[in-house]
Amino acid sequence: MNCHVYKDLRNAWQHTIYALITYDDRRWLEALALQGHKMNLDICVEHMRMFDRDNLWGACKPVIDAIGNLKLIRNDSEEYIDLTVAQEKSHENCTRIRLARA
Repeated sequence: MNCHVYKDLRNAWQHTIYALITYDDRRWLEALALQGHKMNLDICVEHMRMFDRDNLWGACKPVIDAIGNLKLIRNDSEEYIDLTVAQEKSHENCTRIRLARA
């Protein structure tokens, strides 16, 4: 995808994630990231069809970048996040995200 489409997708995720996190949780996560704590980031994609591994992980990149832009993680290196990406077959297309201190 071109850079403008990617940016729009990342920004859409950023707005959605921001809206779904409470103020207190957001401040707590920001403080942990600022202090350099390693975080567990679990992403589960539920979709009607199963993706191959590279497409599944690639589809999660805008989500990870959105979380980074919100300063909920220090950055997306292995030093700061323990990333798990999974998928489940479902008739509902949705993505579950869990971010917690490692």
